[in-house]
Amino acid sequence: HLDNIFGRARKTDSPAPPEPGPQASVPQSLPQDAAEWQHEAQRFADLGQWTRAIACLDQALALDLQCAAAWYDKARYLGAAGRLEEAIGSFNQTLALDPKMAPAWFSKALVDEGMGLVRDATYSYERFIAVASVQDKEQIAYVRRRLGELRVGGNDSVDPPASPETVSSAPAPRHSSQNSSTTGEAQPERDHITK
Repeated sequence: HLDNIFGRARKTDSPAPPEPGPQASVPQSLPQDAAEWQHEAQRFADLGQWTRAIACLDQALALDLQCAAAWYDKARYLGAAGRLEEAIGSFNQTLALDPKMAPAWFSKALVDEGMGLVRDATYSYERFIAVASVQDKEQIAYVRRRLGELRVGGNDSVDPPASPETVSSAPAPRHSSQNSSTTGEAQPERDHITK
């Protein structure tokens, strides 16, 4: 069971419960560009309406498949909706487009670890350390602690995944707009990672 990674994330493959609470109003006209759809997605996410937020991001991505920020937000909202495998897929899309987006590496590592994908989590944590800025010092300290706990005798031998309490106590990643660079670089090879 995962808590607090994305606000309400939980480990389950079942659909999220109905989204209670205030309802965001439907815009008078449909957004015409990806940024407007992302803004609408954020409005729904602020209300905990993950399904609607994800649908808005799908519209944004239909207009601009190369928007790493939209993929990142979609991954976060999928995680919040408990759709963790889909979240990992969206994190992978994000990182293929922007391999230096530290918050995406950090968030992906938390989801990987929460799903028991310890080798993937270790790799994602290492990539986070490689691209994080000095402003990410709280997350860097957390990641260094986790890597120390995950490693036993070298990179090929790791302990079982952290308890949910350990994962949920991770400091929240900063949003992608605070630490992102679109470089066009290819994503690093991950042949040594097993799922």
